[in-house]
Amino acid sequence: MFPVVSTPLSGYDDIFPEAENYDDGFAKIVHGAQPQRAIFTDTTPDGLPPVGDFGIRLGWDDEQIAIWMNRQLDATAVDAPVGTSCYRVDVRPHGGAGWTSLCQVMGALQLGGTALGNYNGELGVETPPIQPDPTAPADWWLSSYFTHWRGKSIVLGDASALQTSGFPDPSATRQYQPVGEDLVPLRYGNTYDFRVRLSDLARGGPEAGDNPINPAPAPIASIPFRRFTPPRPVVITNLDETATPAAPQTMYSIQRPRLGYPDLVFTGYPNAITALLADIPNAKTEQRDVGLPDPDAVTLGIDVEVRQLDQDAAAITSTDHLPYKLLYSTTRDFPADPSALLNVNVSYQDFPDISAFPPQPATGDVVVPTARDVRFTFYAIGKPDPSLAYFGSADARIGFDVETVTRSNSSDERNLFVPDTDANSFRAILLQPDPVPSTNLVQQLALIGQQGTAQTDLVGRLALALNLNVNGLTLSAPTGKRVVFGCSQGLRNVLSPDHGSITFASKDELTRQWITVLTLQLQRDWTWDGLDDISFEIANESATVVGTIDVTRGLSATALAQPDRSQTLLIFFDAIDPKPEAGAFPAEKTIGYTVTPKFVAPPVEQDAPLSFSLELPMATPTAQTPQLASAGIALSPYTRAADYSSTQARKRTAVARV
Repeated sequence: MFPVVSTPLSGYDDIFPEAENYDDGFAKIVHGAQPQRAIFTDTTPDGLPPVGDFGIRLGWDDEQIAIWMNRQLDATAVDAPVGTSCYRVDVRPHGGAGWTSLCQVMGALQLGGTALGNYNGELGVETPPIQPDPTAPADWWLSSYFTHWRGKSIVLGDASALQTSGFPDPSATRQYQPVGEDLVPLRYGNTYDFRVRLSDLARGGPEAGDNPINPAPAPIASIPFRRFTPPRPVVITNLDETATPAAPQTMYSIQRPRLGYPDLVFTGYPNAITALLADIPNAKTEQRDVGLPDPDAVTLGIDVEVRQLDQDAAAITSTDHLPYKLLYSTTRDFPADPSALLNVNVSYQDFPDISAFPPQPATGDVVVPTARDVRFTFYAIGKPDPSLAYFGSADARIGFDVETVTRSNSSDERNLFVPDTDANSFRAILLQPDPVPSTNLVQQLALIGQQGTAQTDLVGRLALALNLNVNGLTLSAPTGKRVVFGCSQGLRNVLSPDHGSITFASKDELTRQWITVLTLQLQRDWTWDGLDDISFEIANESATVVGTIDVTRGLSATALAQPDRSQTLLIFFDAIDPKPEAGAFPAEKTIGYTVTPKFVAPPVEQDAPLSFSLELPMATPTAQTPQLASAGIALSPYTRAADYSSTQARKRTAVARV
């Protein structure tokens, strides 16, 4: 608008071109977008997905509107009031011929008690600035988008949204009713064109059937409408919270995720609003949101995960609160009837080593290994859309997950140990004290080609014999191996919290007595957890329990370097005094041990306890020094022929008596 004065004013060089550009009543740069994240301003690729569809946001001529607003606030600017009161938005399917106004309404007008007749026309969208900071009264901001479309009128409240939330229909109390708001249905997988018309102060302007005259950079915005909201969590309708490892749950009934308003309408669900209104009583009874089975969720995804050891680096991720590792993923198709349940049957089977777990098909029972904590992750998967013509991204097809943990006792624990010879599994070692450093020791080392080297100490010799790492008095596992130590009370020791290393109290306790060592390979992978806290009892030949091996869920750091997760090495130490009982003479001694596994739940099939025996030679130092009493030469018997024709030579043997 321009003032009417007798003297022409200056300073309208920018305003006259603006007036010419907009004299056809159409916006010049229309833009829009569909929010892809829960936070509208989030543009990161891994942001949180939206929990509900916001529709399509629309904006236009942002820079020009800001210029017009600033011109009204600037007291030094030329006198040129804005002649636009509001804006009207039209929509059509992409490439369609006709436009449909999203601002069309009708209603009966009255002034007080006087009826003014019926109004059938258009309202409009205003673009007022906002003041986010009251302490900065001079700063005003325009929204990045001025309105949004969710399939209904953009100038009236959405009556269906209120009704499907349990509120009464507001249509009877509203002055205006929308006109033609369902002529262009908003559906996923379609693209829509938008344009914006300007309305002057008298609410006049171009009609929906008019076309712009002046050229413009982007008078029409074409916006694809895709589904960015992932399917909601599925529902396990029969979750048995009383299930135990002895009686685990063997079937899960899965219900499709529900979808509410307006997302269900966007899928093209037939009579979606009527069906949602009919679900309100059920939703109140079940204390849930109003919603119907998601028609886009056609497949159930199932992740079967197995709990690893607590420090296992291969299992821990930044998004997981427990060390579970994926064993395999599979799928099952939901029934064609959206309201029908999908029954997932579970088969618990014994697997000594899950690294050899076979590939699983997409049909039949879900196979789960026993004697392990297993976590199911159930999630809905949207219908196939390889070209992403319906979903906004591949991630949008994957629904929010639901987790549940299960466990079953094993029934067959035979072949618990790796077969090995008794010589490798059971040995007795008699360690001599370390020699005192001396010139004689140096010469002895030189004779055997080890000149300039240090004599290996007795703990090092013990570690070398057992293929273990040594550090002072501490024995630990070699790199990449998991070792669990146990020890009797015959040797003072300290076990690490994970029992992955053992530290002896002193070297003296390791000398002048037999150190018996049981070495067994547990033929189970690291995830197997079928043993009790006291995992193995070690009893001697008199059936007396001398110690235990306690397999924990811990793990040493050295075991994680190129680890072999298929086996666990068990080592048990005991001490045997070689001295005879009082009054007895030194003699060989037969010793033995029995290794009995202690399961959390005894399996139906298991091997007999392992038994080992060994005959120890006499190792008691002599208490006296023998003295020579007499000595002589003994001759063999005189042997002759019968006729005395010949005799054999007699042998001589030295004889000593002590």
